[in-house]
Amino acid sequence: MMEVFGDQYIRTPVNKSRSYQEFLLLNYLHKNNFPTCKPIAGYVEKSRFFYRAELIVEYIKSITFKEYLQRYNSCEDDFAYLGMIIAKFHKYSVFHGDLNITNILVKNYDLNKKDFYIIDFDKSKLLSKIKTLEVEKNLARLKRSLKKNNLFNDIFWQRLISGHRKEFI
Repeated sequence: MMEVFGDQYIRTPVNKSRSYQEFLLLNYLHKNNFPTCKPIAGYVEKSRFFYRAELIVEYIKSITFKEYLQRYNSCEDDFAYLGMIIAKFHKYSVFHGDLNITNILVKNYDLNKKDFYIIDFDKSKLLSKIKTLEVEKNLARLKRSLKKNNLFNDIFWQRLISGHRKEFI
């Protein structure tokens, strides 16, 4: 629903609210072993015309993908692996509404085997079948985020795309 004042939204039935929908999606993802945070609790405070909502999720000791790219020497394999993770979401028809480099977390970033987590599903949906256009929109959003932050590398991007294709087929 439309955000009106900061974190207040025009009132809607609780089961239609973005926070409730995100909580359900995170439960589905967590139960099916997707790399994301575990939802703990949700809270909705209603007033006459508006509502405010909070979602509590498990803490993941990590840094954002943006921070990782700025601080560490990433490699082509990191991007191929991330492409495979994103493809898993697409394979199960999960459309992420804001896939960007701050909504990807990197755990164990100082080790050879990193773990990537995708977070922030408030604008996301579980579709009956994801369309090619929706997959392309997700990947284009991530590419824009890399470019906007001057972190885009064409060779690494091609590895992400090849990792995605390998897993998504």
